[in-house]
Amino acid sequence: MHFFQMTTKEFVVKPLQIPDDGTKVILEYIIVKYTRSSFLSKTYVVDTEPKSHNECPVRYIHEFDTIEAKHPAPELALVPVAMCRDPFRLGKHKIVLCEPAYPDKRNKDVEYNIRKKCKEILDQVKEHEPWFGIEQEFYITHENDIPLDWAHFQPSIDINSELTIGDHVGFERQFVDLHLRACIYAGLDMYGCVREMNPSQWEFQVGPSPGIQAADHVIFARYILLRLAEMHNLKISFRNIDCARGTNARQTFHLNFSTKKSREEGGLQTLYSIIDNISKYPQEAMFKHYDISNGEEMKWYLDGEFYMPLYHEFKYTVGDKHQSSIRIPTHVAAEGKGYIEERRPVSDADPYDVCRVFTVAALFDHKGNVLI
Repeated sequence: MHFFQMTTKEFVVKPLQIPDDGTKVILEYIIVKYTRSSFLSKTYVVDTEPKSHNECPVRYIHEFDTIEAKHPAPELALVPVAMCRDPFRLGKHKIVLCEPAYPDKRNKDVEYNIRKKCKEILDQVKEHEPWFGIEQEFYITHENDIPLDWAHFQPSIDINSELTIGDHVGFERQFVDLHLRACIYAGLDMYGCVREMNPSQWEFQVGPSPGIQAADHVIFARYILLRLAEMHNLKISFRNIDCARGTNARQTFHLNFSTKKSREEGGLQTLYSIIDNISKYPQEAMFKHYDISNGEEMKWYLDGEFYMPLYHEFKYTVGDKHQSSIRIPTHVAAEGKGYIEERRPVSDADPYDVCRVFTVAALFDHKGNVLI
């Protein structure tokens, strides 16, 4: 609970220190909205602490079930599918990730429930133990979608700027570190974070995690980031914002992928087989799932400039990021095993859709048979 003191421009939030007597547990139910890049949440109170999402009750809301948002909104079930600790309320309280479902239409899926489709594909290849590592870039902006430090933008970008420290990053670094700590407290598989090329542009990294867990943890981490921004009167943009479109930098969603065989001795040959399989998959069909604008953003985004791949050319490299669609990191090639990096998805992509279509392209043939 908070006490709000109104000022002329913003709320000043003063948290009340209320002890938790332990008699109730607060569950924050979240679902990805039909936009697939924003959230809905609703708070429930239960008597006992759930040990897993399977112990969380199904709840119901009225919400749109397609992007057309036609009235009236149907009733949707909130079906718990994953759970983490709540870094805002602490203690026994939880954040519960849900899939939307129709209470009365058991054989029909909600249009934007891509998670279910992703899990169905991953379940078919579970013996291959696919792991994903995801790099999520984002901007920290004012309410007008202008990055906090945009006044200090320089047209010539220092290619080492993402690793430097110093001017104009103090507040943002503390904010990003707060997000990292909150996600670790929540129990998410965080790999790290890094400053990116443009002012107020950052990245958090999830994984490597098995199966659908990496995508779930990206969703939790996105939600926590948006909540923290809400608390600090800031905004987060996961898309390529308008004012940055004239710069060299692009905002990306890199996907790292491996299988049990690729992580074992001699796994490099498996990675080459996976890359060959991906090269035969219709690339524009993949782009429709790498970009929530159905592939339209990709036509601008994949211009081959400043480490970006080309839209009409599939290219893989060892180490070199320039115009590389798929990259084998140098240390992976040297060790002869490990993972590959898919460099093309857009930063506001649906992680379930990216993981799903990449797995299909990497491990299945055109008839739906598992190859690798």
